[in-house]
Amino acid sequence: MKFDTNKPIYRQLTDFCISRIDSGEWLADDRIPSTKDLAVRLAVNNRTVIKAYDELAEAGIIYQRRGMGYYVAADAREKIADQRRAEFLNEILPDVAERMRALGLTLSDIAPYLP
Repeated sequence: MKFDTNKPIYRQLTDFCISRIDSGEWLADDRIPSTKDLAVRLAVNNRTVIKAYDELAEAGIIYQRRGMGYYVAADAREKIADQRRAEFLNEILPDVAERMRALGLTLSDIAPYLP
Protein backbone atom coordinates (compact mmCIF):
# COMPACT_ATOMS: atom_id res chain seq x y z
CA MET A 1 0.00 0.00 0.00
CA LYS A 2 1.32 3.43 -0.92
CA PHE A 3 0.64 6.07 1.70
CA ASP A 4 -0.29 9.69 1.08
CA THR A 5 1.93 12.11 3.00
CA ASN A 6 -0.96 14.58 3.39
CA LYS A 7 -3.09 12.30 5.57
CA PRO A 8 -2.19 10.48 8.80
CA ILE A 9 -1.35 6.83 8.20
CA TYR A 10 -3.89 5.60 10.76
CA ARG A 11 -6.64 7.44 8.83
CA GLN A 12 -5.46 5.80 5.64
CA LEU A 13 -5.64 2.45 7.43
CA THR A 14 -9.22 3.14 8.53
CA ASP A 15 -10.03 3.95 4.89
CA PHE A 16 -8.32 0.70 3.84
CA CYS A 17 -10.43 -1.31 6.29
CA ILE A 18 -13.63 0.51 5.34
CA SER A 19 -13.01 -0.21 1.67
CA ARG A 20 -12.58 -3.92 2.46
CA ILE A 21 -15.88 -3.96 4.33
CA ASP A 22 -17.71 -1.84 1.78
CA SER A 23 -16.52 -4.04 -1.11
CA GLY A 24 -17.71 -7.19 0.66
CA GLU A 25 -14.19 -8.58 1.03
CA TRP A 26 -14.67 -8.50 4.81
CA LEU A 27 -18.19 -9.61 5.73
CA ALA A 28 -20.32 -9.08 8.83
CA ASP A 29 -19.03 -11.08 11.80
CA ASP A 30 -15.89 -12.11 9.88
CA ARG A 31 -12.60 -11.94 11.75
CA ILE A 32 -10.32 -9.31 10.25
CA PRO A 33 -6.51 -9.47 10.22
CA SER A 34 -4.85 -9.08 13.60
CA THR A 35 -3.13 -5.78 14.25
CA LYS A 36 0.24 -7.51 13.95
CA ASP A 37 -0.66 -9.24 10.68
CA LEU A 38 -1.94 -6.04 9.10
CA ALA A 39 1.06 -4.08 10.35
CA VAL A 40 3.46 -6.57 8.78
CA ARG A 41 1.46 -6.83 5.55
CA LEU A 42 1.35 -3.05 5.09
CA ALA A 43 4.77 -2.33 6.60
CA VAL A 44 3.53 0.03 9.31
CA ASN A 45 3.92 0.23 13.06
CA ASN A 46 1.59 -2.05 15.04
CA ARG A 47 0.50 0.91 17.21
CA THR A 48 -0.70 2.70 14.08
CA VAL A 49 -2.94 -0.25 13.21
CA ILE A 50 -4.20 -0.36 16.80
CA LYS A 51 -5.10 3.33 16.57
CA ALA A 52 -7.02 2.70 13.32
CA TYR A 53 -8.83 -0.32 14.79
CA ASP A 54 -9.69 1.66 17.93
CA GLU A 55 -11.25 4.38 15.78
CA LEU A 56 -13.24 1.82 13.79
CA ALA A 57 -14.37 0.12 17.00
CA GLU A 58 -15.44 3.45 18.51
CA ALA A 59 -17.55 4.06 15.39
CA GLY A 60 -19.14 0.62 15.80
CA ILE A 61 -17.77 -0.65 12.48
CA ILE A 62 -15.68 -3.41 14.05
CA TYR A 63 -15.71 -4.99 17.49
CA GLN A 64 -13.25 -6.91 19.57
CA ARG A 65 -13.73 -10.32 21.11
CA ARG A 66 -11.33 -10.50 24.01
CA GLY A 67 -8.52 -12.89 23.15
CA MET A 68 -10.07 -13.66 19.75
CA GLY A 69 -9.35 -10.55 17.69
CA TYR A 70 -11.41 -8.02 15.79
CA TYR A 71 -14.57 -8.70 13.79
CA VAL A 72 -16.76 -6.78 11.36
CA ALA A 73 -19.93 -5.50 13.03
CA ALA A 74 -23.21 -6.83 11.65
CA ASP A 75 -24.34 -3.33 10.63
CA ALA A 76 -20.90 -2.07 9.55
CA ARG A 77 -21.91 -1.26 5.97
CA GLU A 78 -24.88 0.81 7.17
CA LYS A 79 -22.67 2.68 9.62
CA ILE A 80 -20.15 3.36 6.86
CA ALA A 81 -22.93 4.72 4.62
CA ASP A 82 -24.18 6.90 7.50
CA GLN A 83 -20.66 8.26 8.05
CA ARG A 84 -20.26 9.04 4.35
CA ARG A 85 -23.62 10.84 4.23
CA ALA A 86 -22.70 12.91 7.29
CA GLU A 87 -19.28 13.74 5.81
CA PHE A 88 -20.90 14.83 2.56
CA LEU A 89 -23.54 16.97 4.26
CA ASN A 90 -21.21 18.52 6.84
CA GLU A 91 -17.93 18.88 4.94
CA ILE A 92 -18.30 18.56 1.18
CA LEU A 93 -21.69 20.14 0.48
CA PRO A 94 -20.95 23.41 2.32
CA ASP A 95 -17.82 23.83 0.18
CA VAL A 96 -19.77 23.10 -3.00
CA ALA A 97 -22.51 25.55 -1.99
CA GLU A 98 -19.93 28.25 -1.28
CA ARG A 99 -18.28 27.70 -4.68
CA MET A 100 -21.67 27.83 -6.37
CA ARG A 101 -22.41 31.16 -4.67
CA ALA A 102 -19.01 32.52 -5.67
CA LEU A 103 -19.59 31.50 -9.29
CA GLY A 104 -23.18 32.72 -9.36
CA LEU A 105 -24.55 29.22 -10.05
CA THR A 106 -28.04 28.16 -9.01
CA LEU A 107 -29.61 24.74 -8.50
CA SER A 108 -31.24 25.03 -11.92
CA ASP A 109 -27.77 25.52 -13.44
CA ILE A 110 -26.54 22.23 -12.03
CA ALA A 111 -29.81 20.26 -12.33
CA PRO A 112 -28.79 18.68 -15.67
CA TYR A 113 -25.77 17.13 -13.94
CA LEU A 114 -27.76 15.54 -11.10
CA PRO A 115 -29.14 12.02 -11.32
